[in-house]
Amino acid sequence: MLHRGGTPMTIYDLKPKFQNLLRPIVRTLAASGITPNQVTVAALILSVAAGLAVFRTGAAPRSLFLIPVVLFLPGWR
Repeated sequence: MLHRGGTPMTIYDLKPKFQNLLRPIVRTLAASGITPNQVTVAALILSVAAGLAVFRTGAAPRSLFLIPVVLFLPGWR
């Protein structure tokens, strides 16, 4: 991706936009009484479960689609 001036976008350009997308989700979680540690533990459990699923299938191509879903899912909550 390029800026309008033709310079490449960096992670530092994307980070504030991504944080703005997550703010409503963070507010909702906090209002529900969910702590950052609980989110971290849930993400850990989800990651381990996905890893085990990929491992148990012998890294079958279909199971590999779990990886991007699991990586992006915490950002959607």
